[in-house]
Amino acid sequence: KGRFENVRVHVRDILYVEYFNKHVCFYMDTPKKEHYQIIGNLTNIYEKLKGLGFFRCHQAFIVNLEKINRFNGYNAILVTGDVIPISVRNKSDLLVAYSKYHEGI
Repeated sequence: KGRFENVRVHVRDILYVEYFNKHVCFYMDTPKKEHYQIIGNLTNIYEKLKGLGFFRCHQAFIVNLEKINRFNGYNAILVTGDVIPISVRNKSDLLVAYSKYHEGI
């Protein structure tokens, strides 16, 4: 739900979610590379997404484990080339979550 419109998005199309300045932005893996912004709380969004293959890898980022192509230091490189930062304290948990997610596929 946005301020001016309601948009239905497919969870599988979400690349990552970013929080900045009291706004949550959903970046999509679609031909048009849409993104949708709402006013909200990243913790509430993560509670809805964490059981669906998403991981909060940084204070301001939630990443779709399906969309990670590789890791480079403290960054996750997505299939689109987007670079998502990983916090030092979340890196090992992200690697475990990523491995478990891909074992289940």
